[in-house]
Amino acid sequence: MQPLSKRLSLLAFVFFTAIGLVLAGCGDDDPVSPDPDDPDPEPDVTTIADLVADDDDFSELVGLLQEEGLVDPLADTTATFTVFAPTNDAFAPYDLGIIEGQEAVGDILDYHVIEDAELTSGDLEDGATVETLSGDELEVFIDDEGTVFVDGSQVTNADVEADNGVVHVIDRALIGNQNLANVAWFVEDTFELYQAAVDAELGDALAGAENWTVFAPNNAAFADAEDLIADLDQDQLQQVLQYHVIADEELQRVRSSGLLGLLAEQDGEVELETLQGEALT
Repeated sequence: MQPLSKRLSLLAFVFFTAIGLVLAGCGDDDPVSPDPDDPDPEPDVTTIADLVADDDDFSELVGLLQEEGLVDPLADTTATFTVFAPTNDAFAPYDLGIIEGQEAVGDILDYHVIEDAELTSGDLEDGATVETLSGDELEVFIDDEGTVFVDGSQVTNADVEADNGVVHVIDRALIGNQNLANVAWFVEDTFELYQAAVDAELGDALAGAENWTVFAPNNAAFADAEDLIADLDQDQLQQVLQYHVIADEELQRVRSSGLLGLLAEQDGEVELETLQGEALT
């Protein structure tokens, strides 16, 4: 007779072998059903909100979106957006403290967003206009080299795709839905122009203007002419400022591209009538 230890080892071998065969058979014939309490993980989703939040170059934009409660809408995977996203440098020309104080942030941010549409660079045609979330329209301009501009701001990185739309990176934040008085006020380098317009009692006219083109002296230009301006009375200051404005109903707003076209057509010299009444060459 075999020793007890050998018999126990043999029994154990037979037992575990049998268990292994049974389990193997179950694996072949009866696959294990998924656990209803452990659903499949959702696929990775990258929304427009994720794209800008994950890039430090959009921290200024993200901060403004958070203040206005607009992060969640841009994280909605059931919606579709086209967003023209300004980098931190794109906000540099503006005084955000003044903009926030005037509660214009929401309107300006909405002016960067097109809802219910995913417009790639191939969908943006020269001269086309697109309606933004603010209700205002952006105008598209494409130069001879194929560079895309919206409202005068250059698209520096196009077609950044997300699961709920597309992002186009731009080099200047868009404030074209603001009136001219606000534009002069919000842009740091034209604050002195805004102040001069207020002093000349032209603030309301600037705010209510339609299709004006303004050749805007920057703060340095006002500093250079400080002594001269100090000697002007209010009427004279009005005349000087109005000499910087084109308000031609036929020309409408004179964009830089249109001005270059006029110069090309007229051998490099154009005369435009100003709001003051005299022609500007």
